[in-house]
Amino acid sequence: MMSSAAGLREEIATMDEHKRDHFWASKAPLLYASARTTAFIAGIFSAIVAAMLLIGFFQRIVLNPLSLPATESVISELKNNPANETIKSSVRELDLLARKAFFTSLSFTDRGALLLAAGIGTLLLMLHLMKELRPAVPSAGPGTAPDRSLVNWAIAGAGVVIVIAALAAPRIIVPSSKKTVLAEKPIPEAAVTPAQKNEPVKTAVDQNKPAEPVASAQTAASAALPPVDNREIMKQWPNLRGPYGLGIAYGQKPPTTWDVASGKNIKWKTAIPLAGFNSPVVWGSRVFLTAADEKSLDVFCIDADTGKIVWRKSVRNAKGISPKVSEDTGFAASSAATDGKHVFAVFATGDLACFDIDGKLRWTKAFGEPGNNYGYASSLIVYKYLFVQMDTDNGGTVYAINPETGAIVWQKPRKVEPSWASPVIVNPAVRPLVALAANPRVVAYDVTSGAAVFSAECLSGEVAPSPAFARGTIVVANEYASITAFSLTSGKEIWKGEDDLPNTASPLATETHVFTASPSGVVSCYDIVSGKRLWFHETDDTFYSSPVIAGGNIYLASTKGKMFVFTPANVFTPNAGIPMGEAVFATPAFVNNRIYIRTSAHLYCMEAQ
Repeated sequence: MMSSAAGLREEIATMDEHKRDHFWASKAPLLYASARTTAFIAGIFSAIVAAMLLIGFFQRIVLNPLSLPATESVISELKNNPANETIKSSVRELDLLARKAFFTSLSFTDRGALLLAAGIGTLLLMLHLMKELRPAVPSAGPGTAPDRSLVNWAIAGAGVVIVIAALAAPRIIVPSSKKTVLAEKPIPEAAVTPAQKNEPVKTAVDQNKPAEPVASAQTAASAALPPVDNREIMKQWPNLRGPYGLGIAYGQKPPTTWDVASGKNIKWKTAIPLAGFNSPVVWGSRVFLTAADEKSLDVFCIDADTGKIVWRKSVRNAKGISPKVSEDTGFAASSAATDGKHVFAVFATGDLACFDIDGKLRWTKAFGEPGNNYGYASSLIVYKYLFVQMDTDNGGTVYAINPETGAIVWQKPRKVEPSWASPVIVNPAVRPLVALAANPRVVAYDVTSGAAVFSAECLSGEVAPSPAFARGTIVVANEYASITAFSLTSGKEIWKGEDDLPNTASPLATETHVFTASPSGVVSCYDIVSGKRLWFHETDDTFYSSPVIAGGNIYLASTKGKMFVFTPANVFTPNAGIPMGEAVFATPAFVNNRIYIRTSAHLYCMEAQ
């Protein structure tokens, strides 16, 4: 076949203009038939894709789970009984189902539209060719048999295209864990020039204020920030999921049993007067958390030994914003952060504030409304700089902020979808990187320069789980995508899994295992080297809180208010769960052999007695 095609091309090339015109005239009927066949196939393909898109549209708009009579009935009951936890749980489950249905349909529409455009484009091209070829169709002479080789080639080619499209459609229409890894060779600090450290960026976050200069490398250096003390960080719980944001409590021996009803191993219990889904952070004798509603954005400082509220400060809503938030996020979903001298808090209004340890306001910054479907929920982390992840409908950006002054040291635009994940610090002992997860990629930036050192395209959907890190391995996971492990050194994918993925709880990585908790109540354990799922355990609970390892045990709180405690081993040891008596959405904190657990209305301190 190939030799025949080459001979045909050579024959055409040697023809004079008259013979060439005669040749094409004789082939016009065959080319017309080829175009007609391809147009027919493209039309059928486009019609099928269009029908599937209409079905998806119908499911998303007409069959909205939140508009069904049964759902509306439950919501109506909640309005009449706002304190009923059972009804609240039912609404949350229905909301979770609605989000799943909405996201699946939306992703289907986005990818199906591309297929439809390709099909229609092919159809229009073939119709144009048919129009051009139709007038030149000659009548076949008596006794002649048209050469159908070109027709056969066209039909075969079109068939191959359709087969490939059919095989690829499930992966195109249904979100998949497509991967593109870009590993950059680590840059020695001495080789990083000021120009490399600071790209042109916006000079003001709040458009209603005068332009705020972005700190240059020289300005950052002149600030004389003290070096990061990793030993002190590892003793504290400075941000969501503890030291570096990785869910590892170093050198702790917290209790493994307690009883809320009898008070066994309960050191104190404090009521929190405002709602908030964020987790407590701890430094020394102070516990910090935030709570808010439409009228007030508050930061609380609580005595770690007594549970008494030391101070409570309100943050001004600089732009008077009242963003749309869901029941599962509210106005204070983002956890605070502290470096032992300051406490930082950010709210759904986009207002960021810094207080000193005694509650004196140091500085504020208004980012404007962080638009997304459910409300802003990314938490803060401090490691040399304060890092803020703003991946919203308004565009994605990561900010590195001088904790002393509030000046932006560097910021990086991000081509990602809105996310609710939080930044973490990976590789702190060698070259500290701040890692962020969002749809479609996880990226790790140099803490000092902001250079993107690692990037992998592996996520899709509405990303809320943050990355995990251990053994030189960075792990990310999200529902509708995959759980994927990468070597931070080489940038290569090590392994990937697709079962019982989390949609809110972040994965936990240790030197031997990786643990995940799904919204359907399945806890999974993977071998961190091979990726083999060693076991999974089904519960009747839902998990928003992330697992934490402390004192040789894994602690995992469910939304129903049960604390599961189990050993990180190759075989799961059943645990019935310790009841808290209230819903738990926040990840516990572990400091000084104590556990600080925030429930829907209280903050508890557990300590062995």
